[in-house]
Amino acid sequence: MAPTAFVWGLLLVVCACGDGAGPVALRETAVLVETTNLRALDPTTEGSYEAWVTGQDGSIRSAGRFTPSASGTVTVKSPIESPARLSITLELPGDSDSEPSPHDIIGGVFDNGVASLSIRRHVTGVSDFESDPGHHALFTPSNNPEFSFPSREDSGIWVFAPSPSQTKHNNHFLRLTPLRAGWIYEGWIVYEYGTANECWVSYGKFLPDNFSEANSRDDTGLGVFSGQQDYVNALPFDVDMPGDDWVDNIHGLPVPCGLTLPFDLNGDIDDGILSPWTHVITVEPISDRGEGPLEERPFLIQPYRNPFGEGPPNEGRPVLLNPDRIPSGTATIQN
Repeated sequence: MAPTAFVWGLLLVVCACGDGAGPVALRETAVLVETTNLRALDPTTEGSYEAWVTGQDGSIRSAGRFTPSASGTVTVKSPIESPARLSITLELPGDSDSEPSPHDIIGGVFDNGVASLSIRRHVTGVSDFESDPGHHALFTPSNNPEFSFPSREDSGIWVFAPSPSQTKHNNHFLRLTPLRAGWIYEGWIVYEYGTANECWVSYGKFLPDNFSEANSRDDTGLGVFSGQQDYVNALPFDVDMPGDDWVDNIHGLPVPCGLTLPFDLNGDIDDGILSPWTHVITVEPISDRGEGPLEERPFLIQPYRNPFGEGPPNEGRPVLLNPDRIPSGTATIQN
């Protein structure tokens, strides 16, 4: 689906007062902002966008909260006349203070009246998302000690490369761009992605280390549907990468979307069966860390997406960059 462009003008108003004769005429600066991949938010569960302008002296002031309208335009006011930069944050439900949240989405510096807005220095550090981060594989470590390998390998996903030589970085572990303090990665398997029946199932939140390697477990361990009682800590052997298994429901929780366990994430080309599952990695507000099982919901920043396809469990499947779900934009000062 092609991203929808939202366009709005930010009306920046400065009020100058005279020498007792009342206010003088307002001086206005309009800023036209064009963005892609900033969908409307659910104010109850997600919050709202807020525009911020920075003055030449480094002061930061709010230009107002907004919801992209059907027409894609909105006008807000700011006390800064000639901003040096503009940024847009996610403000969570209940956040009513006058400071920018740590969930900074896009921004940029004005140069000759134009600012290119990107996730660099906002969601990520100085770099874009890694274009070729590595592989994931089908694997079920939760029951391999009991049933030996392979057991139900089509029922689990773990982000590592069984054959590092096939990856760009020649590394077992996924290499991901480090995120700013307000954000965290989350992995998902999505049933019938892009349809009215799509169903998002999280396999946990995680961060790469200082060398950009995703070489530690995520916050769900083996997963609530792994068949393990203590699924966060129960690891039958050393598993140092994010992932989950979906093999059994010993906790009696509702299976997402009424799906049947064990999941079959693989396709079968010989039988003409294509996998209905898609792998997605999103970037989430770090404040979502600690959500309970089945409370997760995907945020709009979704840098990676790949179909599962079909293949044996020892075959790595490339994790693919997904530019059409990465926010960006342009801001232009209108004189």
